[in-house]
Amino acid sequence: MMNLMIVDDENIIVEDIKSGVDWKKLGITNVYTASNIYVAKEIFNTQDISLLLCDIEMPQGNGLELLSWVRDHYTETETIFLTCHADFDYAVEAIRKGSFDFLLKPITYEDLEIVLIKAIKKLNTNMVTAEFGKIGRYWSKFQPILVERFWVDILNRNIASTSEAIKEAARERSIPYAEQMIFIPIYIKIRRYRNDIDPREEKHVEFVLKSKIDEIIVKTVENGLIIPNSKGSFFAILSMNSPSDCNEEALKKDCENFIEFCSQNLGCDLNCCIGKVKFAHDLPDQADKLIQLEKNNIAFENCVLYLGKYSCSAVEYLTPDFVMWTAMLAKGEVENAYLSICRYIDQTIRTTGYDFDAIKKFQLDFSQMIFSTLKQKNMQAHKILSDVKSEDLYSCATRSIIDLKAWIKHVTDKFNSCACMPNLSESMIDKAKKYIKQNIDQDLCRTDIAAYLHINPDYFTRIFNKEVGLSIPEFIMQERLKIAKEMILQTDMSISEIAVSVGYTNFSYFSKLFKEMFGLNPTALKLRK
Repeated sequence: MMNLMIVDDENIIVEDIKSGVDWKKLGITNVYTASNIYVAKEIFNTQDISLLLCDIEMPQGNGLELLSWVRDHYTETETIFLTCHADFDYAVEAIRKGSFDFLLKPITYEDLEIVLIKAIKKLNTNMVTAEFGKIGRYWSKFQPILVERFWVDILNRNIASTSEAIKEAARERSIPYAEQMIFIPIYIKIRRYRNDIDPREEKHVEFVLKSKIDEIIVKTVENGLIIPNSKGSFFAILSMNSPSDCNEEALKKDCENFIEFCSQNLGCDLNCCIGKVKFAHDLPDQADKLIQLEKNNIAFENCVLYLGKYSCSAVEYLTPDFVMWTAMLAKGEVENAYLSICRYIDQTIRTTGYDFDAIKKFQLDFSQMIFSTLKQKNMQAHKILSDVKSEDLYSCATRSIIDLKAWIKHVTDKFNSCACMPNLSESMIDKAKKYIKQNIDQDLCRTDIAAYLHINPDYFTRIFNKEVGLSIPEFIMQERLKIAKEMILQTDMSISEIAVSVGYTNFSYFSKLFKEMFGLNPTALKLRK
């Protein structure tokens, strides 16, 4: 959209120009008019004026004064002078002040349109140039982000892992890249924080960690860059001129210095996994192998690992004999059970080893043992192991042997604390209630229920009375009458049929008990339905 203003003290000329030119064809949306430079300035201050057609000689300030003012305040406006005087000095002054053209009156509409088209073309060119200038400034400001995005796309295979595809993507994004460039990737992964930190503190630590990777390992912009991976992990991509440039000892020393800094100053344990010198299109496979290498490393902390020098081969998992540990837990020998489990883990690492899959299988089998033991003791797992700490330790247990032992210690301690409680009768009582409701039409007694629960009848009676607040016969009676009431309200069965279905063969006795509990007899309730 372009706006044009005509400034001339001769109203006839203004109206003639305004009505005689096809402004729409030229792409001009609005045409404003002013009779002097004061009105013109007011319009400039309220409207976006792209083109100015202006007379030079006017009674209240000439056009050259207006041009000077426009040049100071609206530098993108193009000015075309219209005058009756063929004065060379006027023309020189107008050109010197930056006018686009200088035309003598009277001028034909055709000649005016030709000049306007040239001025519009210049305006469009200036707009494109200005836009490219903005893009250039944007690129200068955001190039590091765009370069990082380019390498993230390579590692994530958003760019196909071929030399041609990467070269083309670099060309399209104007990223510095050459096919012969080679790189060595380093995967840095935080394993744990030694102290509890909130998300804000964790973000700060990761920021410091990234800056230290840059300072200690990458060192210079020309040497490489840092690519964030998942939470708490990064890739340092180091550029090499040739494979011989890779000094493994120096690189290992840098990584060890970085690990030492993080351990002492950031309170975190981490590992650095160094890959092999590769072309860019080989980096995604390298990244996958480095992540797997770190994942399978469950024995080493705060160390430097080399791809190819530390085995990533699968470890055969042999199911432990959980019978002994189950018996120890059942007898309350929790601490001995924990120490025995730890000795087994340490011995397995020395002999056959552990990787991520093996430790995950052990975790599942151990969980099964715990759940089975809890069931034997009528203890409900969700009431013991559903807290946040238990869930966090469970999710971290497969990271390392240290984390696995921390989770086992937590679980066995929780088990021990709950097993030492006076009695966990709630689950037993719930089971008894369920059994009663399922057999409500039978001639139930405490002996039958206790036999079903595999406990002593006298012990069961004491626990039931204490927990429920009713004797067993009273609870059975109330349950029967509650069911009978629902049947009366929701079915068309006769009262006698309902009484029999809930275990009462004596109709009169049933009606008496029903009225005592609900305040009216069954027949009256049925009539009110």
